[in-house]
Amino acid sequence: MSEQKEIINTLPLGLAAFALSLFSLSLYFAGVIPMEELGSILPLLFLYGGLGLVVTGIFELRNNNAFVSTAFFSYGAFWLFFAAQQFYIGTGQIELGASAAAATAWVLVAWGIFSFYMWFVTFKVNWAIWFLFLTLWIGLFMLAAANFGVAGLAIPGGWVLLICSLSGWYTSAALLINEAYGKTILPLGTG
Repeated sequence: MSEQKEIINTLPLGLAAFALSLFSLSLYFAGVIPMEELGSILPLLFLYGGLGLVVTGIFELRNNNAFVSTAFFSYGAFWLFFAAQQFYIGTGQIELGASAAAATAWVLVAWGIFSFYMWFVTFKVNWAIWFLFLTLWIGLFMLAAANFGVAGLAIPGGWVLLICSLSGWYTSAALLINEAYGKTILPLGTG
C-alpha cells in the first residue's frame, strides 16, 4: 500500500520572499535609497530572500513541480550569493577590481537569460506569473546594460524591477486570498 503525500502550497510564500527582497534591492537601483545603505538589507536578502526561497524550492521538489522548484531554488541561491558578496565587499574582505562593473554585468546577463527562458514556461501558468517574469528579465537586462556602460538604464531598470516585485506581491496575495475565500477575489489570468 503506497502512502500518498500531502501537497504543500508554497507558492505564496516563495513569491512573497522574492517580492520583498527584490523590492528592497530595487529601491537602491531606482535611486530611491543611496547605495551606501545597502548593508542595512543584507540580512533580509540572506534570510528571507535566500533561505526562504531555497526552502520553498525544496518543498516544491517534493511536490514534483519542476518550474516552481527551479525558479525558487535558483533565485534563493541568487539572494544568498548577492548578500554574501555584498557583505564581503562591505567588510573589505573582497576588493573590487577595475573590471567589477563588467563582471557584474555578465552575472546580470546570465540571470537575464535564465529569467528569459523561464518566462516561456509562464505562458502555460497564468498572466500574473507571466508579467512577473517579463518584467524580471527586462529589468535584469537593463541593469546589465547599465553595468556595461550604457548610460541612463540603471534607474529605469530599478523601476522595472520594482514593478516586478509589486507583481510578485499581487500574485502571492491573490493565491492566499483566493484560497482563503474559496473563489477568485483577485484574478490571476489563465495560462
